[in-house]
Amino acid sequence: MHRHLKPIIAALSVAGVSAVVSVAASAADLLAAPVYAGVPPAPAYNWTGCYVGVHAGGGIIGTTFATANGTSNTDGGGGALAGGQAGCNYQAGQLVFGLEGEGAWSGITDRSHRILTDGASLTGTGRNRWGADLALRVGLAIDRALIYGKAGAALGSFDFKFEDTGNGFFQRGRSTNSGLLLGAGLEYAFAPSWTAKLEYNVIDFVAKDVTFNTDVIESESAKKQIVKLGVNYRFGN
Repeated sequence: MHRHLKPIIAALSVAGVSAVVSVAASAADLLAAPVYAGVPPAPAYNWTGCYVGVHAGGGIIGTTFATANGTSNTDGGGGALAGGQAGCNYQAGQLVFGLEGEGAWSGITDRSHRILTDGASLTGTGRNRWGADLALRVGLAIDRALIYGKAGAALGSFDFKFEDTGNGFFQRGRSTNSGLLLGAGLEYAFAPSWTAKLEYNVIDFVAKDVTFNTDVIESESAKKQIVKLGVNYRFGN
């Protein structure tokens, strides 16, 4: 009986060893298999670089005239504008510092209608023909979003007309005024090299004497508020 059990025990031993070897090999294969940790996170957006772009929007304006005898009148109106911009940014941590220059055509116009002391009806328009500015920007970057403020110097060209069609009176003058620009905006990078922005500006033009074709001289100042949408292309990406 013992002699008959030996072959069976031997067969079971060989089978057991084979099973252990097979399990060990399978475990080794599992350990050697590559482990996927998922897609690595995208690097944070970097605002450093120079850019060019275009913008369009609209605004309102208030123009004040002061005469030599001390009287003054303020007229108001609005209109559209369109232009372009160029600038450069430098990012340090979450802070972004930049310098930006802009130029724009403007159709922003104030209009007035007055009845003078002699009964004449005088209508007038004052159009802001173009504008330009150079400003510093400081912003806080939250990855692809940039919240910023800006301040700088501005120039604006104005064309003034006053007329009374009843008696043939016509008066015209032009001036280029300097001013201070303050603004704030939000810019978002919707592609590696492209950003879109929404911006609000207030431009306060200082008073300047305007000489009309009738040799009348009046002091003119203006305050303009504009909202604009823009798109920028950033180089280097």
